[in-house]
This record gives sequence, C-alpha cells and structure tokens, in this order.
Amino acid sequence: MPEDFLIGPLGDPRAGDADLKAALQTATSFLTQLTKGTVDKSLLAADSVAAVSDNLSFGLKQGDIPVSARVGAPSAHENGEITAAVRLFSSVGASEGEIYLVRSGKQWLVDDVQINLDQLTVKREKSNTRFFPSPYRWLLQE
Repeated sequence: MPEDFLIGPLGDPRAGDADLKAALQTATSFLTQLTKGTVDKSLLAADSVAAVSDNLSFGLKQGDIPVSARVGAPSAHENGEITAAVRLFSSVGASEGEIYLVRSGKQWLVDDVQINLDQLTVKREKSNTRFFPSPYRWLLQE
C-alpha cells in the first residue's frame, strides 16, 4: 500500500480482519463528508455527537474545510477501540491527527477526531525529506 510521509502506511480496504475493514470504511466515509464541509452525525458514537460535531463544525464554519483526506492503517487496541492516523489537506496547508472508532452493535462509529483544522490555512513548506519508497526501508533505517 502507499505511504504518507507523516502518517505512514495508508489503510488498505482489502486487507485485515472484518473489524479493521469496517472501521476504515467508517473513517473514510466520515472524512469524505468533512471534505464536503459537513459533519455526518450518523457516523458518530452517541456519547460523542455533541462534542465532536461542535468542534469540527466550528472549524468548518471558519472556512477550514479540507479538500482531501488520507487515512492511515487502522490499529485495534485491547480496550476494543480502533484508531488510525489521518491527514487532511487544503489548497495551502495540511493537518495531521488521529481518528478513534468504537463498535456500536454491528457497526463502527467515530468516537473522536483529534485534529487541528486551523492548520489547513497555514502554508505548507516544501519538504526536504528524501523520498525512499523501498519496501525494505525499515531494514535499512535501523
């Protein structure tokens, strides 16, 4: 799978167990709606609707609307939660953060999104990081 310089490997909707695939789908759908300037409350966990919706809606109302999003490979945790790194892009900037998902019945819902939408208005500087796409890079970096 492709990788992002900052968030690492991107999520693969064809790989992993059913829970990871379902959580990745929910995260992707939620962030896609964010790029349209809306918060899809139907994808939010009941306990988180007010907090997450209010927080993200405030940024969107300020004009901090991403134009695209990337979701990193999801990780399952012992507490039952699934998390994934995310990166949002605007025409001038980018912001990195994390999305948290919890099971509700048979579906996965967004429990929290930790990201600073204000960063989308900060002009991105060109990275000086050398691109090294080798699949064996992890062996060479030790």
